[in-house]
Amino acid sequence: ISSCRDLSQKIRKSPDKNENVDLIVDYFSYLRIVNTVDRFLAMARQVSDKLAGVVETRPGTKIARPEDLVRLYDIILQNYADLRDISSLDKDGDIYKMIDLDTLYYRAKRCFYIAECHLGQSNWLNAIVLYDKCAEHVTLTETEAKGIKSKKTAAVLEDLQDLSKQILQPEMFSTRFCLPTNPTQGRGIEGYVKLQRRMRH
Repeated sequence: ISSCRDLSQKIRKSPDKNENVDLIVDYFSYLRIVNTVDRFLAMARQVSDKLAGVVETRPGTKIARPEDLVRLYDIILQNYADLRDISSLDKDGDIYKMIDLDTLYYRAKRCFYIAECHLGQSNWLNAIVLYDKCAEHVTLTETEAKGIKSKKTAAVLEDLQDLSKQILQPEMFSTRFCLPTNPTQGRGIEGYVKLQRRMRH
């Protein structure tokens, strides 16, 4: 990654300018960003596996938290935003379509783990609204993915189905977390509606 960055800087500073310089710089920028995304995705998978109990947390190591995944997905989404800024990418090409799809996909994942953060802090209304928002992201991403035929989109759609199963609905809160009433009923409904409106703007 660092070698790509250094080479890009050398090319820009080179006195030998020609019409291919920008393309070369963009190419190495693309490689650097993609490698960075892959590295943080590998970290996110490790944290996710720990949270799910697939991988045991060793004594003396940091306990995985939803907040860790929110931070990682923030970085991943910023890198996808940087990819969109690469001028030589064909805005109508398959690569750009996948960048848009991946951006939607990781927004859904990020939103889910923000909801999990609020859930862990017993912020029921915030959690419910964020789960609703996550469901919207999932639906939008599924719609986009169905228009792109590739092995990667098939994997995205499969993962989105798993994510949908984890999204808590309002009626689940009272039974799963032993709340006296549904947190969206009674006086809580006004706060719920206000939060929904705030999240949609």
